[in-house]
Amino acid sequence: MLPELTQAGRELIAERTQAGLYAARKRGRVGGRSRVDKKSIERALKLFNSKEYSAVEITELSGVAKATLYRRLKEGGS
Repeated sequence: MLPELTQAGRELIAERTQAGLYAARKRGRVGGRSRVDKKSIERALKLFNSKEYSAVEITELSGVAKATLYRRLKEGGS
């Protein structure tokens, strides 16, 4: 069984996490998800609307994930 953390323990963990993120940023590392540029998404939507390619082929050709493609279609991107 894991021991319960005290408020001081939680604060120490938060402080160390923030210090680690700061150090990573100084080294040029950026956290978070990478973004897909609009041109790639537009290209993927054009390929989809042409009805000549499957979703897997569109993913390979455009570099846009299948989930992103379908999300944009659902948002009215077609």
